[in-house]
Amino acid sequence: MRCKKNIVWSLALALCAVLFASPALADTVRIGVLANNGKELCLRQWQPTADYLSEKIAGHVFQIVPLSFAEIEPALAQGQVEFVTANPSVHIGLEIKYRVSPVATMRRPRFASGQAVFGGVIFTRAGRDDIKTLEDIRGKRFAAVDESSLGGFLIARGVLKKIGLDPYRDFSSLIFTGTHRAAVQAVLAGEADAATARTDTLEAMAGEGLLDLRDVRVFPVPPTTREEAIFPFLLSSPLYPEWPMAKTEGAGDALARAVAAALFVMPAESPAAQAADIAGWTVPLSYQEVANLLRELRAGPFKDYGRVSLAEAARQHADAVVLTAVLFAVLAVAAVLLLRFNRNLRRYRRRLEDELAERRRVEQSLRETEKSKRDLIEYAPIGIFQSSLQGRYLMANGRLAQMYGYDSARDLIDSVRDINAQIYVDQDDHETIRKALEKGVVDRMEVRRRRKDGSLIWVSLSMRVVRDEAGNVLHYEGFARDVTRRRQVEEALWESEERYRTFFANGEAIILMIDPAGWAIVDANQAAMEFYGYGLERLRGMSFLDLTALPEEDLLAALAKTAAFEKGHYFFPHRLAGGDIRDVEVFTGPVHYKGRNLLMTTIHDITELRRLEQIKRDVELIVSHDLKSPLTGLINIPQMLMEEDNITPQQRDMLALVAAAGQKMLRQINSALELHKIESGTYRLKAQACDPAALVREYVDLMAAGARPGAERIRIREQAAGEGAPALQTDKLMLDIILMNLLRNAQEASDPNAPVFVDLSREAGSYVIAVSNSRPVPAEIRERFFEKYATAGKKGGTGLGTYSAAIMTRALGGTITMQTSEEAGTTVTVRLPLGG
Repeated sequence: MRCKKNIVWSLALALCAVLFASPALADTVRIGVLANNGKELCLRQWQPTADYLSEKIAGHVFQIVPLSFAEIEPALAQGQVEFVTANPSVHIGLEIKYRVSPVATMRRPRFASGQAVFGGVIFTRAGRDDIKTLEDIRGKRFAAVDESSLGGFLIARGVLKKIGLDPYRDFSSLIFTGTHRAAVQAVLAGEADAATARTDTLEAMAGEGLLDLRDVRVFPVPPTTREEAIFPFLLSSPLYPEWPMAKTEGAGDALARAVAAALFVMPAESPAAQAADIAGWTVPLSYQEVANLLRELRAGPFKDYGRVSLAEAARQHADAVVLTAVLFAVLAVAAVLLLRFNRNLRRYRRRLEDELAERRRVEQSLRETEKSKRDLIEYAPIGIFQSSLQGRYLMANGRLAQMYGYDSARDLIDSVRDINAQIYVDQDDHETIRKALEKGVVDRMEVRRRRKDGSLIWVSLSMRVVRDEAGNVLHYEGFARDVTRRRQVEEALWESEERYRTFFANGEAIILMIDPAGWAIVDANQAAMEFYGYGLERLRGMSFLDLTALPEEDLLAALAKTAAFEKGHYFFPHRLAGGDIRDVEVFTGPVHYKGRNLLMTTIHDITELRRLEQIKRDVELIVSHDLKSPLTGLINIPQMLMEEDNITPQQRDMLALVAAAGQKMLRQINSALELHKIESGTYRLKAQACDPAALVREYVDLMAAGARPGAERIRIREQAAGEGAPALQTDKLMLDIILMNLLRNAQEASDPNAPVFVDLSREAGSYVIAVSNSRPVPAEIRERFFEKYATAGKKGGTGLGTYSAAIMTRALGGTITMQTSEEAGTTVTVRLPLGG
């Protein structure tokens, strides 16, 4: 305690002596400061300190010299500064190399007190159940400030080393963020699993509202000193002194004491302290622990600690080096004599060993080359052979044997005694090959060859002559490839193209080749030229759109599917060269023609067919209309006669038969009239409540009354509708015609004694009627089942029943489908909306 008081009094007296000294000529004193955040900021922070010292120490003007990491050592080496302040790790290097000594230690402002020591804090994000101890950060991502930062990396590195963790080896990644706060943010943002920063960083950020201390988990270490125990901030390491102010060898001791005295009494609220962001200065602390840490980590000035250079070793052991050199010279003389004696022997032995090794290498290379050659020949995808002048195979691979139908190459060589007689098919080929070989080589000549079983194949043959140095023929060798499949395809293609060219040129059908990209006419046959009245060149200069009398937008919409290279079927009006308009039926399909992907368009003139159909419809309409009135009277007369009492039962039955026949004819006439109205678009629906089951029963009763066979075969299977189920609202006349056509069609198509089932049900807002019979629909009309005049397998069928049913079902807003098979027979299903 007394020693401390003496030091304080001495410093006070020295300060007074300086303060009250007489002014003299001012000397410039330079203070080098490590500018780790840039020289401009360094001057703003430390120039007030220089001004403070200039004011307190008479006769001296203090000047701040900002120095980067690279500039600080050269500045001391050249004596450019008298004092220097830097971080503790840099200070240790300067202390060792330039013998600087600290005169004061900085106190950092930390809330209510200033601290002259600091440490490191290692932390992770709170809530990380996988990281509870320092051991748990092995293999994780770790963030630090900089490799040379004491508080931001080196202190934590020392702590980790004590538990066996090496940051460069044991972390999945080591991230240097540049600043302490950036390291904290890396953990909070999830960019790192753990991090280190200097003490008080977390508290400072919390005080500024940048984080909540509850969001981080710090890994504390048990305190080993009283100073660590009372340290006011979160801590994970031992404590180390703050930045020192050190004197260089260029500063006198008196000046150093004066500077120290002035710094010790610098108030925390002074402009100098505020600008430097410090709380003042205190007596210099020991920096030995910093040196020990750097030495242990081999960092900073101790990077090569323990490693002695050759020059340094020679300087330290000069006597031993001289003695060793003498001994080495003696041994060298002896070695020279011995070398001269053995040199020739070694040279001769080396020559023999080299020759032997080269011979072995060549032999091994030859063996490998020979094996590679054999493997290449054996497993080649083409046949390879050598043959003698006498017509025997000297060598062949497995592919050639397989090609000619032999079990193996050995089987081929042993079995074929005469290639010309056993393998050649056309003897002229042998002479052609011989002449070609006299001129040079046979190159991919395609010939026929005979296999072992006598079958013939096509082979692409390449051969050459092998001669000795004198030019004499030794043997032949060559390759053979089976091209039978390709030849077959080419022949089939040629035949197909010939047939197609004949069909295109001489066929009666009108054919145009169209490019769908722009609908240009690429080619036309003779029938097309005669139909349209244009020559071939004129047609080739036209577009398919030019021939059509439809508006272009309507035509393009209709041809949209064909442009995607799908088959199409259309009806268009076409304009001929003379201006006549003809109705045509157009079939289109993709074809590869003369190396291009085109559409083959086949055109049929249906103008006359359309005219005849219209005449037929008109005749049917006239006949139906003219027959309807007399037929009504024909039905009423038998009904009135049946009401008389003076007729016999037999007469009554006959009258009922006449009335039923009239009803049938009337239904057929009504069906024809309604169908015509639907096709012409003039029919008006008359919706009313309908009972399909009752209509079916009426049909059965009419058949029975007319003594027609088959009425007993119709079976109605009606599912219970449930109480309150809605009735079917639709056009009763149309529904009656649909049922009559489907029932009659099913009866005519089924076996004579097989039942016809009528299933009636409701499904999801629809009324479903399914009529089934025992026979399948013939295959040739399945695709056209609902088209007009589609009939097969029935006598007297018109092909209008299912067509009429389909037209009327769609008019009622419903759908109609057909399912048929050999096992289940045929079912036609009609779905009508319940609401009409």
